Amino acid sequence: TDASEFLQGRYRAMYEDQGIAVDTILAVQALSPDSPLDFDRRIRAVQHFRALPQAAALAAANKRVANILAKEADQASLLSQGAANIVDPSLLVEAAEQALFAQLEALEPVVQPLLAAREYTPALSKLAALRESVDQFFDQVMVNADDAALKLNRLRLLARLRGLFMSVADVSVLQG
Repeated sequence: TDASEFLQGRYRAMYEDQGIAVDTILAVQALSPDSPLDFDRRIRAVQHFRALPQAAALAAANKRVANILAKEADQASLLSQGAANIVDPSLLVEAAEQALFAQLEALEPVVQPLLAAREYTPALSKLAALRESVDQFFDQVMVNADDAALKLNRLRLLARLRGLFMSVADVSVLQG
């Protein structure tokens, strides 16, 4: 709507005037938060996240995940349905994908209540712990496996990872 677009433009001008990086603003605008307070909380969380040593690597990983999921348009329809983030643990054959899955399983119950409470800064801080597992996943796992079931399961694992970050902002747009 016109009012929403107007507000988005005003947010950008206001935060730029405060010295907030444009990519931080764009990361939050990608989600079109519904209230000024929620928008501000997300901006502050992304600003805090950017200062973490893991931020650049996780932003790059999120960009890579977004690109992988975008290229898998045929899989994307499967991923967007209800079973989107249901990962079959029996299909996790590589140690690195098992480790990432285990870490997601451990972090989600901690992060979800923070997200529900709109406590985005601690949520992103907790998600920063995924950096090593994500790096190892990309170093050691071939997402585009020949086996269609393995490939879909890996895509679902990545969609689940991306979904957690996208609950706060699209960190894939952050520049180092």
